Amino acid sequence: EDLTAATVEQALATDDMDETARQVLHIRANCVQTSTSKFTKMREIASQDGRVRGMYTYHGASTGRYASRGAPEIAGATAAVRRTVARLPVAVASSAHMDVIRAALAGLGLDGVFAAIASSDEVPLGKPSPDVYLLAARRLGVAPGRCLVVEDSLNGVRAGKAAGMTVVLVPNESIP
Repeated sequence: EDLTAATVEQALATDDMDETARQVLHIRANCVQTSTSKFTKMREIASQDGRVRGMYTYHGASTGRYASRGAPEIAGATAAVRRTVARLPVAVASSAHMDVIRAALAGLGLDGVFAAIASSDEVPLGKPSPDVYLLAARRLGVAPGRCLVVEDSLNGVRAGKAAGMTVVLVPNESIP
């Protein structure tokens, strides 16, 4: 489960935390602006201390859960995607790791449907930075100003706006 910045800061302030856990939490606190190198560093630190390893097994659990039970879906989203891809090039631009994205799409029956997929792991900064959206637009061959972002998170809305794209927020009860 993701840690909020406040929770991380509170944990970092405690005196009984060892240096390994402190390093991991410090890096995790910056994960809103994630990158492949930061995630690699977190895994490296976590692998040295079994007590914090569980923080980084989330994406593995997600891929298994999506494969066995399907991915969570916003009502009507899968049908809307299918109608849209029949007429326009569509990409996924996600903060999730690529294996989680692919597992979620497969769980929804949408693998192979999108013209492009971009993960924040592939860019220097994650959402709310526009990097992942700009990568998706490049892969589609579409100018950012001609892209429509359909988002379910505040950081995603910020990222889409920063990319110069039109953004629509679709409420999702499971995302703050």
